[in-house]
Amino acid sequence: MGCGSSTQGLHGRNAHGSMPRKADKGANDNATNTFRDGDSDVSSDDSAQMRLREGKARSKSVSRLEALAKEREPDDEPEMFLWGDFVVDINQVNKKPAAAKRNPRHSFRQRTGKKKDGDTFQFSDFFISMDEREIDHIDLKPPTHDIVPKKNLDEYHIRAYERYSLIGHSTRVKCICVAPSENFFISCSNEDASMTMCSIENGKEIMSFMGHEDTIINACFSNDAKYLATTSRDNTMILWDVATGKQTLTFEHKKVVICCCFSKDSKLLVSGCQDKACRIWETKKGREQNSFVQHEGIIISVSFAPNAETIVSASADKTLRIWKVSDASPVHTLKGHTAIILSCTFRSDGKYIVSNDDRVLRVWDAVTGHSTLSLPVDEVPRPNTEPGKQQTWTLSSYCPGPLGFYVIAACNSKAVHVLHPETGEEILALYCKAPVYCLSCGSTSKVAFGDSYGNVFIVTLYAA
Repeated sequence: MGCGSSTQGLHGRNAHGSMPRKADKGANDNATNTFRDGDSDVSSDDSAQMRLREGKARSKSVSRLEALAKEREPDDEPEMFLWGDFVVDINQVNKKPAAAKRNPRHSFRQRTGKKKDGDTFQFSDFFISMDEREIDHIDLKPPTHDIVPKKNLDEYHIRAYERYSLIGHSTRVKCICVAPSENFFISCSNEDASMTMCSIENGKEIMSFMGHEDTIINACFSNDAKYLATTSRDNTMILWDVATGKQTLTFEHKKVVICCCFSKDSKLLVSGCQDKACRIWETKKGREQNSFVQHEGIIISVSFAPNAETIVSASADKTLRIWKVSDASPVHTLKGHTAIILSCTFRSDGKYIVSNDDRVLRVWDAVTGHSTLSLPVDEVPRPNTEPGKQQTWTLSSYCPGPLGFYVIAACNSKAVHVLHPETGEEILALYCKAPVYCLSCGSTSKVAFGDSYGNVFIVTLYAA
């Protein structure tokens, strides 16, 4: 818990009864078998009769309630199961559970391994020193030029990595997103209706984005770092000005908005909704440009191709669909997953797509629609998995910057894996204290992910 940052090469991988009745004055003066309750004498016979009457009354009330509930029960209720934060049947979400509405402020501090003079606080069984490093300036702007690798993506390899952790949320980290400049990130827990922006260096809070009326599900930055989009259970997607933290547009939906993604030029924004539709919006005027409605299940993940000509969407119908931005016409239907697809992402060059359900991770050729890799979760190492607990994939993406050739994926075995996209070989494993359910990659070298204990981890990958 108190580990500091570390840099490593790849060679060391490391009662309840009824209240007694008051006795009638004079009526029970000569009664036997009485007991005292406060200032009252109560006959045990009267007490027994009273409990009997109350018991019969309760039984009648329960019977009436059960009969009423049976009348209201639907005749053909579908079989449902809980997936993530949703109750899902085989094709669609039937209802959403009630959720807490919170707008807390979080205190992020970097964990350090050495004891320092100054303020400390107790975290679980550990005393953690507070790192008070100040940041002179937060650059909200991305680089002025696109980061283009000098070599082909497959020619790079991971030389080393650096990792440190931040103490942030009191419950599971639901959503995290690294800014294009990699100077800051935003995150929230599964109980929060606001996002907090913090320094990626030491976790110092910069600002909060408050405006949603229910918990937030997903968030993403625009490529030019001007905008932030957030989706929520309140049936809205909000577009924020990153520099001021103010809302610029609110996009109303009929049902819960689950996911979103910007085009590379930041002019368009796509949303995926519980009503099984994907919608493309203009970021300047807020107009709906197109909608794609060919999925048969809720939309769980969406990703713009780098050229902004196509979009890939993942659904509870167990398919991915590639479709055109211009007219929402279908291009490919990618079949192969046997369960709800949890995530999908285009590679930085647009040639491939990575996706996963809970059991299998797949890589697809974006041009032909063919699957080039199928990796069952049971084929990766599982040293941190509890005995008898089934290992599952939780999400997947591509590594940042020049290392974008490699797949990065998280699972419930308290680990994040960097994998070769052609062979499925594990290149690097990053271990945590709890399962990981959110992950985000920056534009150059940063990766951020959060676990179910509320910890945030920052990793820098060095390429060679």
